[in-house]
Amino acid sequence: MQLQVECDRPSVVQPCLICAEPVAMAAARIILCDDQGHGVGEVCTTCLENGFDWLSAQFEQLSKPKKPAIARQPRHLEMPISA
Repeated sequence: MQLQVECDRPSVVQPCLICAEPVAMAAARIILCDDQGHGVGEVCTTCLENGFDWLSAQFEQLSKPKKPAIARQPRHLEMPISA
């Protein structure tokens, strides 16, 4: 699993809060990618705040193949028919 940052808008230059150097700020979104780097979907800030390990565990759960549901067959009891 990888996280990729993609900018949605053109950069806006603002001074750094600490050193006052110009910093290009942009609105961004976080894209969750598989190990091959293919984007799978966006991650919200609430999930992102849970940390990389938590995200990785959640992604692993989502990536597991789902087991097909086994349809239960009704049982028919055979009863002898007497004449």
